Amino acid sequence: MCGIAGILHWGHTTDATKRVKAMADSIAHRGPDAEGFWSDASVALGFRRLSIVDLATGDQPMPNEDGTIQVVFNGEIYNHVELRRELVARGHIFRTDHSDTETIVHGYEEWGPQLLDRLNGMFAFAIWDVKNRRLTLARDRLGIKPLYIAEQHAGIVFASEIRALHASGLIEKRPNPAGIFEYFQQQNVWQGRSMFAGVKHLAPGTLHTSEAGKTTEVRYWSMRFERQAISLEEASRALRGTLGAAIERQVMADVPVM
Repeated sequence: MCGIAGILHWGHTTDATKRVKAMADSIAHRGPDAEGFWSDASVALGFRRLSIVDLATGDQPMPNEDGTIQVVFNGEIYNHVELRRELVARGHIFRTDHSDTETIVHGYEEWGPQLLDRLNGMFAFAIWDVKNRRLTLARDRLGIKPLYIAEQHAGIVFASEIRALHASGLIEKRPNPAGIFEYFQQQNVWQGRSMFAGVKHLAPGTLHTSEAGKTTEVRYWSMRFERQAISLEEASRALRGTLGAAIERQVMADVPVM
């Protein structure tokens, strides 16, 4: 499962590292195998790990070669082997044997936000670009992995669960009546809302960027249906092939999955 947490504070929160530790502790159930932290003058990142892929060297936050890119990531990248092969051919040097997290690290170095167009997987991640002082948050196309955000006067607090936002001590715990009503009426909360005031759910297929005090959000993917006139036999064959390929990708792991 894993869990990520972080605070972007631009130097205004002197105890951000301590607060992120409390955030990570609050979601320890998501990652009982390991924890990790990294911080500088502007951001603090935390991670709780459930080890599935690359058990020995896949700990996070994970840096690039010179430490100017830092990543915390919850999920799994199913095409990480193919991405690694392409990135190595482009000159990137990997320090791990087969970590899917490291493909995000070097993929961001190579393609920037366009990396998202290449990822096949379920994910929620945060990338801190030290040189450009840029925080990038992203969520997979269908929103399988959660990522909550609360903006406050000093910056942004984010995590895999709302309880971690409140554990930071920076976000007041208040109800959002509209979100609560929506949930009881429709059994869901839409348009990025949550049942807590000031807390939003990053929408599926969305890229959130914070840089130089400016925040932007863009949808990098939306669902499209293309109608084709094919026979029942062709449709059945296509469905079997698609499901078979998806299952084969998603059972890759370094621990038993069945």
